[in-house]
Amino acid sequence: MSNLNQRGVRALLYPRNVVIVGASERRGSWARQVWANLTRFGYPHPIYPVNPRHQEVWGVPCYPEVGALPEPPDHLVVVVPADQAIQVVEQAAAQGARSATIFASGFGEEGSPEGKERRRRLEEVIARTGIAVSGPNCLGNLSAPARLVTLTETRLREVESGPVAIVGQSGGLVMALNRTLNDRGMAAAYMVTSGNEIGLKTADYLGFFAEEQAIRVILLFSETIADRDAFLTALDKAREAGKPVVAIKIGGSEAGRRAALAHTGALAGSVAAFDAVTRDRGLIRVDTLDEMIELAEYFAHACLPQGPGIGCITFSGGLKGLILENAHRLNVNLPPLADATESRLRQILGIGTSLGNPLDSGFTG
Repeated sequence: MSNLNQRGVRALLYPRNVVIVGASERRGSWARQVWANLTRFGYPHPIYPVNPRHQEVWGVPCYPEVGALPEPPDHLVVVVPADQAIQVVEQAAAQGARSATIFASGFGEEGSPEGKERRRRLEEVIARTGIAVSGPNCLGNLSAPARLVTLTETRLREVESGPVAIVGQSGGLVMALNRTLNDRGMAAAYMVTSGNEIGLKTADYLGFFAEEQAIRVILLFSETIADRDAFLTALDKAREAGKPVVAIKIGGSEAGRRAALAHTGALAGSVAAFDAVTRDRGLIRVDTLDEMIELAEYFAHACLPQGPGIGCITFSGGLKGLILENAHRLNVNLPPLADATESRLRQILGIGTSLGNPLDSGFTG
């Protein structure tokens, strides 16, 4: 995770213009959906469609190539096949583009020699030009503060700068998480579908979000960690900033590792190894999306806990019993209340209460 990569993430999420390469009027095309989201949610800077087969799309002029634009390109949305995508990125970087998102697959995730060669060529272009690339094999990104929505999502209801940032190698899961957050009254300020991560890596996004003051919690769906040391450095940065990282990591089963290999070409390491290197760095690994949503809601509204003990207040004796049984089963520490606290509560609370931790406050509560 270098300062150069951090500047690359900023260029990706706060571009001066957006160039959609592969613009098409075809109903259901990803290019058309990206255009619809950018215009619908008020992206405030120029948007340029590029396709040599059209002079006009979506009611605006369409340019034959990146070099024909009225100003230098800044961010490219590349919605063309894999072979063409490499050439487009190289040409745009020569014209001054700082970042690009490549949607196409075919960069080695299927294991073919042709795909591996494409990956090598794209890596070479990125290294030589310095352009920041998200993807390939992804579904776009969202930066609410910049009103930037290059996602292909058709069900996005609103764009609001909330306390959550999401990074995931699965675009579908990232968007599903966001929909559930919205149902809970929360918003993701940033959503990155990182795909194969040939260019920018999970560590780069984590390091960037750790510095974003409005972000309170970072959600991560990972199939593989490309750069272990950079990832651990980013986790340390997030921990120092007081921002918990909640992660789901594929690799707990052989079937999961095979699925990751087929999806992004990632050699997903074991969950045990992942836990061993992240346990002391503030990362919270969960097994389900439900757990991730619950923790996101907690951290979006509550302070980080300062120790292992918790206190509970309820209004039901039955619920108090359930809490006690679950706490015992899960080794959750419910420290006893101080004598002075119990004495004062006894004065305040009437009949139908049960003192202690959990506190059943009854009708008075």
